[in-house]
Formats: sequence, C-alpha cells, structure tokens
Amino acid sequence: MAHADLEDISPDNGSRVTFPIRNVTLRFNEDVSLPRIIVRDSQGKMMKGKLARRSDNTTATFTLSTFLRRGNYRVQWKARSADGHWVSGNSYFIVQTTTP
Repeated sequence: MAHADLEDISPDNGSRVTFPIRNVTLRFNEDVSLPRIIVRDSQGKMMKGKLARRSDNTTATFTLSTFLRRGNYRVQWKARSADGHWVSGNSYFIVQTTTP
C-alpha cells in the first residue's frame, strides 16, 4: 500500500492571495487520519483556528479564528496514510489584501 499524496492545497503553494482568507484546505488522494494543519505568520506566530475533516476523510480544512492580515504565511501539515505512515509538508503563501 502506498502513502497518501497531497493532491491540492488552498491557497496554492507560492500564491499571492488578493482576497480575504480564512481557510486553508488540504485534499489527499486517499483517506487520511489525524490530520494536523498549523499556519504561522512571518514572525513564527501560530494562527488560531479549528480543524475540520469531511466525511470522506480525504479533505481537511483549517478555519482560522479571524481573516489573515496582509503578510507572509507558512502552512505546516501532517497526516497519517491508510498504510499507517505519516506524510507531511510545508506550503507558503502571501496575503496582499487588508482584512474585511
């Protein structure tokens, strides 16, 4: 059995977001368990929020407590594949707009 692969992350890695953002979403090619998503600003401060998974267990969304302010952000993620192995990664994006 192969490890799960991240098929999509929103916002996209390296993207410049020009609209208010409050969610970070990961979609995998197979079911995952125990997903973790951490969003940090350019000073390393962890953003507060809540993690939710869809019933199919292939999608995890981190909903931030507030809209992100203008700046650079890093997403650190981790999830356990169906084969029991952990997969993880990082993603970066820039928010170029002010909060609503």
